[in-house]
Amino acid sequence: MAWKQPTLKKNEVNILLGILIMVLLIAMVFVPFKTMYTMEFPATIQVTGQTNYADVNRPTDILDFGVVSQGLRVKKYLELNNGNAQDAIVYVKVKGEIAKFISLDSEKFIIDGPRQLGITAKMPDDITPGIYNGVVSVEYKLTFARRIINIFN
Repeated sequence: MAWKQPTLKKNEVNILLGILIMVLLIAMVFVPFKTMYTMEFPATIQVTGQTNYADVNRPTDILDFGVVSQGLRVKKYLELNNGNAQDAIVYVKVKGEIAKFISLDSEKFIIDGPRQLGITAKMPDDITPGIYNGVVSVEYKLTFARRIINIFN
C-alpha cells in the first residue's frame, strides 16, 4: 500500500482560517505595538531605628515614602492618566535598591482614563537604617489595533 498525501476538506480549511483570524484579532487588541511615552518617578525611603515612627507627609512630585521605622508598611498612590485619550497598555517597573521593598497593586494593565496605582513599601524588621533610592518607571504602550484605528481617524 503506497503512502497517500493527506488532504483537508473545505470545511476543515475554513475552520483553520477562522481560528487563525481570531488569534490575529486578539493579538491586535492586546499586543503592545509602540511605546507612546515613559514616565519615571524618583522614589526614596528613609529607614530609622526608632520604633513605630512614620513621617510620611511628603511632596507629591516625587514618590517619597518619608521616614519610617523598621518593620512598617507605607502605601502611596500615583495618579496616572492617559493624556493622549487613547487606550494604552501600561507597564510599571521598580528599579534600584528600593525595588526589593516595593510591591505594586498592578504591574500591567489597560488604561482608558484616570487611574490610581497603589505602591506599597514594606520595610523588613532587620533592615539597616539609612536612605534607600530607586525609580518607578511607568511605560505607556499603544496597541496595534489602536494604531490602525488612528490611521483611519
